[in-house]
Amino acid sequence: MSFLNEAFRQRTVAKFNIPLERLHLSRDDFNPAEFENDKNNKKRIISYKPSGLFHYGFVNPKGSTFNIGVAVRTLIMCGAATFAANFTCPTKQTKPYSFCFPVVAASEGLIFAGLVSFLLGLFISTTFSRWWSMREKLGTVMNNTVTLTMLLNNFCPKDNPELVATKTRVLRLMHLAHAVIYKQANNDSDLSDLVDSKMATQAEADALFESRTTSQPAVIYGWIMTLLQPILPKLAPAATISSCVTCVSNCLNSSQEISAFLKTQMPYAYLHLLAFTTKVHLAFVIFYSAGVIAQGIQQTLWTRIMLGYTIMITNNIIYEGLLRVHEMLYNPLGDDNADFPSHLYVASTVALTTALEHPPPKEEEDASKGKERDLDVRVYG
Repeated sequence: MSFLNEAFRQRTVAKFNIPLERLHLSRDDFNPAEFENDKNNKKRIISYKPSGLFHYGFVNPKGSTFNIGVAVRTLIMCGAATFAANFTCPTKQTKPYSFCFPVVAASEGLIFAGLVSFLLGLFISTTFSRWWSMREKLGTVMNNTVTLTMLLNNFCPKDNPELVATKTRVLRLMHLAHAVIYKQANNDSDLSDLVDSKMATQAEADALFESRTTSQPAVIYGWIMTLLQPILPKLAPAATISSCVTCVSNCLNSSQEISAFLKTQMPYAYLHLLAFTTKVHLAFVIFYSAGVIAQGIQQTLWTRIMLGYTIMITNNIIYEGLLRVHEMLYNPLGDDNADFPSHLYVASTVALTTALEHPPPKEEEDASKGKERDLDVRVYG
């Protein structure tokens, strides 16, 4: 996972409406222009219009549960149903003891449909809850990073170069911890791209590599708390000290909870039973569809043959697709279509903290009166 791209500044200017000349960071030689907001982001969190949900089920399969695996299993089911249809008992059987598959009624072939739908509904609900909880934890990291930037920019003494340099490093490390959360979620211990973008020094990257078997974001937040010690007593008012510590603590707790989510799988016994029940249901669907196809062949009814294949194909796509949703949402910090746009999250946080480092522009003065322009309340009335 790389965080490098030369086109980041232009994209950020267009997206966040930040003047190009203000898009820089005065923290060491860290350059946000080298962040990546590249083609990898275009394939994650597929954008859609709620008004278009009617036709999205028929077009634009990108990012959906339709994949080669589901297509192959569907073809296998079609072959199995075709084979079973050739050995299905005719309507008027002349040899009662000859080998053939019985015609399965809908009440028998779809006997598990209600149970499987109920179980999969609970399963998908739990999966989405887990997925969204990780998004909330990432939001906590981003929000507290921005809040800490605002507090230190406004309340840290600016007449002490040593404290200013420490504050600069603290804010850089906050972004580093945010970026490392995604890397550790993907077992990526290569921090060379972060070193190249000046988000991390080589010494910091080496230290984090040594602690790759532990929580690297937690190590960085520990560094931040150590660096804040000489700054916190200088902050005023005193409540700012507590707010700064709370920001770092919230980031630390959220990063730990994200790590716990990714390291804790859902109970295997539950998933095994769910998958087994789904496969049994699809097996019954094969026999039911085979009976429908066989009847269509015997009666030369092509519509009934197509109905049999349609029942089988749609059941396989729906139920296999519901199982695949768990695979797609299991690690939302990865590079799949349903994963969070991590590069954009880091880039937008950097862009926002960059904007917060600059003071507001001076109020325009009315030249004729020599005083600040009054607010025209009629605009808001």
